Amino acid sequence: MAHFLRDKKIRSVTVTEDTVRELCDIFWARTGIPTQTVNQTEEVKAPMFVIRFDNRGYKAYTADDVIGYWKQAAKVERLVLTVESMESIKTNRAAGSFLELKLDAGDDNACWLVSSSESKDWMDGSFSAVDDCLKKCNNHSGVVRTPWTPLLIQVVGTLLVLAFSLWQAVKLAPRLNVDNPALVGFIVLFFFYLPIWQFLHNIAGRAIGAMAPNIKFFRPTRSLHWFGQFLIGVAVTAGIGAAGAGLVSLFGALIKASP
Repeated sequence: MAHFLRDKKIRSVTVTEDTVRELCDIFWARTGIPTQTVNQTEEVKAPMFVIRFDNRGYKAYTADDVIGYWKQAAKVERLVLTVESMESIKTNRAAGSFLELKLDAGDDNACWLVSSSESKDWMDGSFSAVDDCLKKCNNHSGVVRTPWTPLLIQVVGTLLVLAFSLWQAVKLAPRLNVDNPALVGFIVLFFFYLPIWQFLHNIAGRAIGAMAPNIKFFRPTRSLHWFGQFLIGVAVTAGIGAAGAGLVSLFGALIKASP
């Protein structure tokens, strides 16, 4: 049985084409095979790479094949690199040696590095080689992606809704023919805007996650799409603000016109 195992959750990594090639070379080096040819009937260990992009998944066995898929992809979703002994394959990893790296752009909990073997040297050497490569690719997404981030977004958004509602209530107060017009206007506006913010809260969380992903597959020719998304976000926000201002004006006009 495999007596030695190390694993690690992967956080805040930017993967480039050079990173993919270096990782593939590392996995090939852990097989002990001097050339990138697969002959599973003679070799003790064999590598396999899986790349998923554009809702499709492909298996590959060489760095060149993986890079070929990498270049043609519109959006890379997942990358899985594995080297595994024949014994590990036959026993479903109950025995033998294996090294596996999973990088998933859509699921933080699916990003792991695992190394296991009856040989402590092979297990440690394989784990360290991949880990050292990933350390060179660290980004600062972890500063944003914390358990406190959703709470911070909620608090900041609620405070903005409160301040905006108070500002609009003060402007609307002269049109309201009621006692405490500023207070009444504030209550009406706050409870009008608050459900809108609750809806936008999840969108804001996803937007921040997209701008600071845990795993970022970076390709210079494909990575400018965020600017278009930013413009769409600005346009939607401006539209909501304009709609809110229009409703406030209409509400005020109706109250002023009432007997």
